[in-house]
Amino acid sequence: MNPQELIHVGEGFLRGLFQRMNLAIQVKGDADQRGGYVFELRGDVITLKRRADVMSALGTLLGQALSQAAGERVRSALDLEGRYLLREALLETVALDVAANVKITGRRGVLAGLNPAERRLVHGVISEDKEIATHSEGQPESRILFIEPA
Repeated sequence: MNPQELIHVGEGFLRGLFQRMNLAIQVKGDADQRGGYVFELRGDVITLKRRADVMSALGTLLGQALSQAAGERVRSALDLEGRYLLREALLETVALDVAANVKITGRRGVLAGLNPAERRLVHGVISEDKEIATHSEGQPESRILFIEPA
C-alpha cells in the first residue's frame, strides 16, 4: 500500500471515529521524514486536550488500523492543532544543542521527561553524529536519556 493510500485509510478511520463521538474535528494526514505518518487534528479538540487517555487510545487504534491495512507495523502520531510538529522541531534543536555542549565540555548531557516517541526522535537526530552517543536508563515511566561522547 502506498503512502497516499495509508493516509487516506488513516483519515477515514479517524473521521469515522470522530463522527461517532459527535466531535467536529478535521483530519489531515501527511508522511513524516522518518517513514511514519502524522495526522493533524483541528476544530473541536478541547475534549481531546483534556483527556490524555483518550488521545493515547486514539493513537493506539490509529496505529493498529494503519498497520493492519499495510500488512506491517506503521508508525503514526496525532497532532493537536500543530503542536506535535512544533514540539518535534524544539526537541531536535535541544538535542543538537546538548550534543554540541557535550562535544565542547566532554561531559554528558541529560534529557528527562520525554515519552518513548520523543526519545526515539532524539536518538535518531543524534545518531547522525559519530562523535556522540545516546542511551536511555530507568523504568519505562521515568526513563532518562543520556547524550555523551562516543
